Amino acid sequence: MTDGSHRNILPLEPFNLTALPASTHNITWSPDSELAIGCDDCIFLFVPEFSTPRSAGAQKNGVLHQFNEAALRFPSVEHRSPELNRSLFDFVDQEFPEFDHYSGGGGSGPVASQGSSMNHLVALEWSPCGLGRMTRSVLAVLTGAGVITVYCEGASDGMNSFKLHGRNTRTLKPWLAAWGVGSGLLLPMAAGHETEYSKEYITAFAWARDTDGHGALLAYGNDEDEITIVSVQAKHASNASPGDCGLWRVEEVARFTAAGPHLRTEPTDPDHSPSGSSFSLSWSPWLKRGTSKTCMISYVAKNYVGFRQVTIKGRHRSMETPNVEVSSDDSNGVCLYLAPDAFVVWEDLVGLVIHPPSLSQPTPTPSYSLVRLSITHENDGWYQTNLPLPPNPEDGIIEPRWANEINRIIEHRLPRAMAYRPSLLSDDGSVSPDGGSDNEYMDSDLNVGSQYDSEEGVVAGLNTSDQVHINRARIWGMTASPGGGVIAIFISQYSTLIPGRDTYAGVKCRVLFGRHENGMDRGLEGDTTLVMKKLSTEAKMWEWMYGGGPPVVGVSASMPQNNERWSALKDHFALIGRRQVCAFCDLALEPVEKSVRCGKGHFFATCATTGLPILSPGISKTCSVCGFKCLKREDLIVMAPQLEDIVVDEISSELCGGCGGKFIN
Repeated sequence: MTDGSHRNILPLEPFNLTALPASTHNITWSPDSELAIGCDDCIFLFVPEFSTPRSAGAQKNGVLHQFNEAALRFPSVEHRSPELNRSLFDFVDQEFPEFDHYSGGGGSGPVASQGSSMNHLVALEWSPCGLGRMTRSVLAVLTGAGVITVYCEGASDGMNSFKLHGRNTRTLKPWLAAWGVGSGLLLPMAAGHETEYSKEYITAFAWARDTDGHGALLAYGNDEDEITIVSVQAKHASNASPGDCGLWRVEEVARFTAAGPHLRTEPTDPDHSPSGSSFSLSWSPWLKRGTSKTCMISYVAKNYVGFRQVTIKGRHRSMETPNVEVSSDDSNGVCLYLAPDAFVVWEDLVGLVIHPPSLSQPTPTPSYSLVRLSITHENDGWYQTNLPLPPNPEDGIIEPRWANEINRIIEHRLPRAMAYRPSLLSDDGSVSPDGGSDNEYMDSDLNVGSQYDSEEGVVAGLNTSDQVHINRARIWGMTASPGGGVIAIFISQYSTLIPGRDTYAGVKCRVLFGRHENGMDRGLEGDTTLVMKKLSTEAKMWEWMYGGGPPVVGVSASMPQNNERWSALKDHFALIGRRQVCAFCDLALEPVEKSVRCGKGHFFATCATTGLPILSPGISKTCSVCGFKCLKREDLIVMAPQLEDIVVDEISSELCGGCGGKFIN
């Protein structure tokens, strides 16, 4: 990170969050570095900000850091009507199933089958890129009623951005439920695949990795030990009405039994042991074989991990059903004792992160980092990794920043007589030495005030030899950024002095970040090529800013755009550009860096794709990464009808021609 432009990047700092976590593995990064955090009844979404303040005055409005603004919180507990999926049946010309429906009822369990679930959040996961507007990802959320709801951005009303740090910034409004599955939400069946409709209770789900084709595959398991594979495709019109969630083709393409070799036992059986997991499914990377692609899907059953082969035969066109085949038997399986909420990791997942391999420093086993749920001063095994030590371990910085911060929190101590003073205990049991609010304490949990210093151990008239640890914590989730350079941790903090009390007001939570300084130079081309090759521009930008990745072409000052294809494209529009005149005084325009100016000093921005001046409002789109504007395709065709074929074939309506980033919706 020696590029001088790094000095203007917003710092990536930990931040506080008042929430009520209800499940583990509840923090995840999208392929475009959007951060989603799931809590009891809602989801927090944070959009990365790739710009920097354009003036010193922009920083005087307050403390600026990454994820400081542009956040969205929306509830996830609403029970959806089966009518939500009617458009899916209409698209494939299938009859919409009609049956008696009561909200939240599904499966065979005594609670969920009666619609009595509180419908809290259980799991969430981002899809691969391409399903949302501007080829972004969509977010799938599993709730306690056994229902998966897929959320996506709706079409913009023209007000879907705001000024931040002197430039337009993307927001996440509107955010809509596009479709769902489970309980009374049914999906169409693909041709040749038929099964009886039922109100399922879904227990786990997982998105397949990017198939390098059209759409994506989603797998889910139900409480009847069945796994279903769903083909998901979407198409979004640039001129859609505000709030439109797009056109979706969602079909069930395969289903198989995944009960494992061990029979279930009744809870009253003396030999019964609990089993089951909300994170029991995971897809391996795809292996290409000619025009087909094959992967393994792992599933967790009672004391068993199975691996089933899934194949996509041949190619398929957009919005057409893929030919998906599933082996009739497991390709492999392992019998072992598994506790509840067991999970399998192929490469990277929340809770256990497999780090990208190093070609310059190969290792016999993959490099990994894992965390455990409970953290106390007596538990020194909550963090484990096999990453190599940094070049200078004697400096004392061995663990990543987030691990060091957690250690400082749980190692904080006070004299026993001082720790149990009523004035220091708030209603929720947390210690507040300065009498301030919980949020103030979260910001100063490493500084307990001037009354006492645990190292000096001197307070007049107070026995400081008997000290107690005042904090404990829980790690709810750990996730790696798309390129693997940054780790995010979601923790909650509690008092060790009195029992904690969770309320709907939430508990004190904190999101921590860190980069593993393991002695490997992530700037080396050999180490970064495989990792960075398929990342989106947003993900590459994030890795460059915070993960030690290489500069991004078209964005960073050290990597200007120099692409023969784009240069040739600008040459096609050069003649049209020379004919353009000022919109105010009709004088000729002269180029000035990345803009144009007339003789009277009127400035106009230029299109990052074609180089043409943007002479009026409403005819361009703004890139969410580099901040430059690109003329809309329909307006380019009006300006240059003779180049319509070039515009349609070579210019994207969703990606910036300068850096490849996605437009603000």
